[in-house]
Amino acid sequence: MASKFTDKLLKNKNFKDFVKDVTEEKAKEFYHAGSITLNLLLSGKVGGGIPSGKISLLAAPKAHFKTIIATISAGNAQKKGEFVVWIDSEFAFDNSTARMFGMDTSSDKFLLIQDNSIENVRSMMMNLFEDYNKNPHEPVQNDMGV
Repeated sequence: MASKFTDKLLKNKNFKDFVKDVTEEKAKEFYHAGSITLNLLLSGKVGGGIPSGKISLLAAPKAHFKTIIATISAGNAQKKGEFVVWIDSEFAFDNSTARMFGMDTSSDKFLLIQDNSIENVRSMMMNLFEDYNKNPHEPVQNDMGV
């Protein structure tokens, strides 16, 4: 059963094509999060981690390894051939740290979006979703207003 928030998003013309009730839908593929304990916490599986085909948000207080977990997971996704879009609203992304934890920051495997305006980030995300839905097997183009 969808929450009131999900119901509201489903009725919104800007989100209805992108939001659905996924309580019964289970991810089939995961990207290793850097440790078995994290994999278990995130997915309930030793071989789990961050779910594939989903938008993932890591939230925790400052200095709780969010960036390291995300970087390791993104690098593991890239090793499986995935393209990574990284939204950095704090302008804190560091190429050398990302490479140290296994990410490939070349433009054919990675897109960095740095903006602290909610409206701009939302617009870029909507463009990415629309582009992906039109051509799910094509690489993301860097024409998202970045």
